[in-house]
Formats: sequence, structure tokens, C-alpha cells
Amino acid sequence: MCGQALVDEGYIQGACDHLYATAQFKGKVRFLEDFEEKKTALELMIKKLDEKPEEVAEKQ
Repeated sequence: MCGQALVDEGYIQGACDHLYATAQFKGKVRFLEDFEEKKTALELMIKKLDEKPEEVAEKQ
């Protein structure tokens, strides 16, 4: 299975352009329904990717 994630930053005024980023991935996908599983997954992603995970986690 494969998928794509898209970050839409919107239309750029005065430039007739649109800012976005995409990532394609291949692998096993599992959709989380349980709130605690979702929370744990988000915390793991923040810790892995962010320079200041504590600040980001607090905001979330």
C-alpha cells in the first residue's frame, strides 16, 4: 500500500502561485481510532521530529 501526505500553505498573494509540500510513502497503513493510541502516536512523532518537543506537545 502507498499513500501521500500534503501540507497546504495556501495561495501566495501577488505571485499567482500556491505553496505546498507533499511526501509519498509505501508501507503498511493502520488508521487509529482509539484516542490514547492517537495521543501516543502524536507524542512519538513530535519527539522524533521537533527540536523542542516539550513545547510542541504542550501546545497540542
